[in-house]
Amino acid sequence: MTVSHLRFGPEEIKSEYCIQSAADFLSCSHPSYVYKYEMLEPLKDGGIFVLNSPWTSVEEMDKRLPAKVKQDIASKNLKFYNIDATSISRQVGLGKRVNSIMQVSVNALLCLVSFCMFGFSILCAFGWFFISIMVEANVVCLHMTISLLQQNRLRWYWHIL
Repeated sequence: MTVSHLRFGPEEIKSEYCIQSAADFLSCSHPSYVYKYEMLEPLKDGGIFVLNSPWTSVEEMDKRLPAKVKQDIASKNLKFYNIDATSISRQVGLGKRVNSIMQVSVNALLCLVSFCMFGFSILCAFGWFFISIMVEANVVCLHMTISLLQQNRLRWYWHIL
């Protein structure tokens, strides 16, 4: 498991950091992690949680998510989103690489950069003179992620589980 801490703001950040509490955003790139780790603790009330999972319906979420995760989502009033990044990645030819999809999710929900700039950064990362299948796949995954990122409605009883 990789834990990344991203901080940004108008002032330069000069110190080392590890976000222990009051995080605005947290994403989980593998659904099995919701069973293994207490990952929602650092999120502040009203924060955003994005899960990569194949559980695309409210009924599946209700059935699959551990009670503690559902309680945390409800008690912290989290904005809870799901994206089936693994499926998107396979469909566009990126195999198991979900990183691009998860990055698009972060960008879409936090409005870090415009989507024109995000698409441009994909092209720059792979080079202007080497427009390959990988570039095309990343641009397609950008559009698919935006259309398939879904906010989950909380069940009224999650806070009492």
